[in-house]
Amino acid sequence: MINFYNNLELNLFDTIFIFCLSTTFIYLIMTSASYLTFGGLVLILGAWFVFKGEIFVATFTYLIADTMWVINAIISNDIQGAAFISVGMALGIGATYKMQIGKFAKNIKV
Repeated sequence: MINFYNNLELNLFDTIFIFCLSTTFIYLIMTSASYLTFGGLVLILGAWFVFKGEIFVATFTYLIADTMWVINAIISNDIQGAAFISVGMALGIGATYKMQIGKFAKNIKV
C-alpha cells in the first residue's frame, strides 16, 4: 500500500480532487457527520481509484465503505440489510482474490 502512494503520479485534476475531498472530510469530522456520510465519501474515493486504474486499492476502499454501511445497519437494527451488505462484501473479497490469482477471463465478450 505504501509503494502505491510513493509511485502515484498526480496531475492538476487529482490534486484538486484530493484537496476538495480532504477539506470535506475535515469539515464533516468537525460537524459530527454520520457513518453514512463518511461511507459515501469513501465510495467517492474508491471511484477515484477505479478512475486511476488502481482496482485493488479501490476494492480495499470499497470494503472500508461497506464496513461503515454494515455498522450503520446494525445500529439501525436492520439485520437483514447488514446481512445483504455482508454477502456483497464476501462476493467482493472473492472477486478480488480471483483477480489477484489471475482466474478472470482476459477479455469481455458477450
